[in-house]
Amino acid sequence: MYLEHFGLDKPLFDDGIARDGAVFVGAAERDALAHAALALTSRDSVIVLHGPPGVGKTTFAATAIGAAADSSRVATAWLATPALSAYEMLELLLLDFGFDPYKETRVERLQTWRQFLIEMAATDTRIFIAVEHADDVDPAVLKALAALSAADPNGCPGANVVLMGRDPLADRLNAPDLAELKQRVRLTRRFSPYDEATLQQYLAHCVRAAGGDFDSVFGAGAVAALRAHTGGIPRVINHVAETALGLTAARGAGRVTAGLIRMAAVEVCGLADPAPSGRTETSETAEPGRGSEPDVDAVPPPDEIPVLTEQVDVDLDAEDAVEVSNDAVEERSEDAATFAAGGAAAEGSGDAAAFGYAVEARTDASEPGDAGLDDLSPELVDAILSGDDAVAAPLGRDLGFALDLDLGLDPGLDPGLDPGHDPGRDRAQRGEADEAASKLRASA
Repeated sequence: MYLEHFGLDKPLFDDGIARDGAVFVGAAERDALAHAALALTSRDSVIVLHGPPGVGKTTFAATAIGAAADSSRVATAWLATPALSAYEMLELLLLDFGFDPYKETRVERLQTWRQFLIEMAATDTRIFIAVEHADDVDPAVLKALAALSAADPNGCPGANVVLMGRDPLADRLNAPDLAELKQRVRLTRRFSPYDEATLQQYLAHCVRAAGGDFDSVFGAGAVAALRAHTGGIPRVINHVAETALGLTAARGAGRVTAGLIRMAAVEVCGLADPAPSGRTETSETAEPGRGSEPDVDAVPPPDEIPVLTEQVDVDLDAEDAVEVSNDAVEERSEDAATFAAGGAAAEGSGDAAAFGYAVEARTDASEPGDAGLDDLSPELVDAILSGDDAVAAPLGRDLGFALDLDLGLDPGLDPGLDPGHDPGRDRAQRGEADEAASKLRASA
């Protein structure tokens, strides 16, 4: 158990339906209970509680009926299994109140029921009939329930009815045959899953009721992870949180982390993993010791990873520059790196000015007419590296190779990769490069 590990007096969550001080009453629940108390002042009123399974309808009903018991005597029939017929509904009611309906005829059972209601009223005892899964009850059975719980002129005040079910229940009561039952409804409330803020209040209430401190039990990100994995359904929250508490204690970790919540939900309880595709989590799920809180961090999806393109600029003279992308140099052959380095070596030589060339280290030279580093012969590379333009120019002419003097982006590159890309600057530099090329050809 995790009680000793976290210094708790009792488990965070009670077995079964929470009662008395264990019931979480937030602002919304407090208002709803006040409305229910008002609705139940009439002895034959009906309240309707609907919403997804596990959101607290039964707990709310039990709390509302219990509040009524504070001011009067109460006898309750709790029908957890839907009756299949009107006769079965009557039999279930008599059984729940301690009668043996099988020794009587149907008429005698009905008479016993009405006599029971009158006697309870004489002792100032209120009768409550709570029906779970009411959305699965046939309308004809609900109509019979309306008749069995209604007041009559013989001194029977009737009985209060609490209907619980999924959302279709509210629509089912609009059927014409159920008009009598619908007219007795004094409160209809829909229950929804907890949002993250309400979930944190709920957990803080549970930890406090168990004699612990919330910040000593749940680490940063644990509440958000619990909400994501459980959908905010209180019943599921209890199971996953208690499992995570046990895992935390078993591993000797400090507090419950988001990673342990995921492990409890997905690997132990078998819930679907709500993590978006493209995000992965590390295997580190537990704290190595109290006070430290390593958590499960998600890797951002590819479209959120910034593209880093660092440019290395080498000035050959006042007008020409060599732009070499680090990414391109890493991906290209060693000749590309050597060629770029050769431009830097020629920077201080007089040959550089005479030669008057500028070279762009390309990343894509495969397109027609797009000469690149791989197109250079070893002899031409050696000539360029030595700064011997008298050799390099004829070699370039003989090979039919015109040095690409375009200082702008290569057509094969995505302009978005170059944050400093300026089309106007490129055109100006391209004109200067063409002029330098013409001079080079004339001298050759």
